[in-house]
Amino acid sequence: MKSIHRYHFFQGKYGKELLVDLVSISDINKYIEVAPTHRLTYYDITFITDGREKIIVNQHKLSVQPGDVICSIPGEVWSWPKQTVLQGYALLFEEAFLLSFFNG
Repeated sequence: MKSIHRYHFFQGKYGKELLVDLVSISDINKYIEVAPTHRLTYYDITFITDGREKIIVNQHKLSVQPGDVICSIPGEVWSWPKQTVLQGYALLFEEAFLLSFFNG
């Protein structure tokens, strides 16, 4: 059985340690093309701004369109079309980011 590729949050992406990042879907498309089905190890809130397509999150088929927001927690499995037409942004963050606000 083939294992599912894991994508990890890259804290040092900008040379300084980060706990949160905002990326466009067009920037992550190169990773989607390599592994259309993958598991995220971080939290993700994706905002769709353009395009209509079906994606799968944890075996739940979603028909997404502009204005939709997709949220996921670490460990969930995403399946995208290999060359997605969707445009938008993904807010990515780790648990430490949440804990920095809610540690009381």
